[in-house]
Amino acid sequence: MKKYVLIVSAALAVTVYSSIELSKTKTKAADELSVKSRIVETTSGRLIQILDPQNLKDLVSHSTLIVKGQIIKTDYVQEEIQLIEGTPERTVVEAQGGRPTHIRSGTNYTISVSDVIKGQLGHQEVTMYIPEDEINLRPELKIGDELIFNLAFSKPIGRYIDVHPIAGYLKVNDDNKVRPMFDKGKEFSNLNNASYDEVKKMIEEVK
Repeated sequence: MKKYVLIVSAALAVTVYSSIELSKTKTKAADELSVKSRIVETTSGRLIQILDPQNLKDLVSHSTLIVKGQIIKTDYVQEEIQLIEGTPERTVVEAQGGRPTHIRSGTNYTISVSDVIKGQLGHQEVTMYIPEDEINLRPELKIGDELIFNLAFSKPIGRYIDVHPIAGYLKVNDDNKVRPMFDKGKEFSNLNNASYDEVKKMIEEVK
């Protein structure tokens, strides 16, 4: 009887240990997935930043346009847009007898560009859009602020958007020193108080 109890106890211990190890493996796998940043666009043009970049290359590789510029204008906008036929969003609205449209609210930031680090720009101004319900996820952005903007063009919106709500912004101070808004990871911390020319060179080396 004692031998049977010992065998059962050992079996249970192995099962519990295996479960713990499996849980650790799943957690580790989930953590490994989080090292890549992605942008998900819905049919209404909303953007959801879901993962954080782990280094400068991860941030730069997701940016189609990187510029140094100054915010010169902000405009709050509300736009009525058509929901695409056959999408879940439109199906829900039509089932409730509503119009197949969506009111998109947000802020347009007009940026006067002084330097293009990555990508091409045929003019000296670019418009960046931030949805109203995501504005609190960003650092405070004011007219007169000079930053390095990491951007991507959104076709549903027809404007540029930031590739990450915090890491997408690198503040450039009056003395031309850079202050990252994002401090997760050694590479981002090392950018603090570096000169703009040094940071530009680092971006160009990994783009």
